[in-house]
Amino acid sequence: MSNKSSNIPLVPSFKYEQDLLCEGYDWVIGLDEVGRGSLAGPVMVGAAVIGIKQVKENYMPEGL
Repeated sequence: MSNKSSNIPLVPSFKYEQDLLCEGYDWVIGLDEVGRGSLAGPVMVGAAVIGIKQVKENYMPEGL
């Protein structure tokens, strides 16, 4: 195992979403799963879809 630090930001940002908007994309889709996997037991999957043009710094959809 390496002790190199990663380049993953420690705070959330919208950098990737802004890059996608500049490339012409209209939507961001986030997926998450939890469970043992479909072969070993039950699994639950969730998805969220948001229009990139609605994303602003410090934006939080109502109810989250």
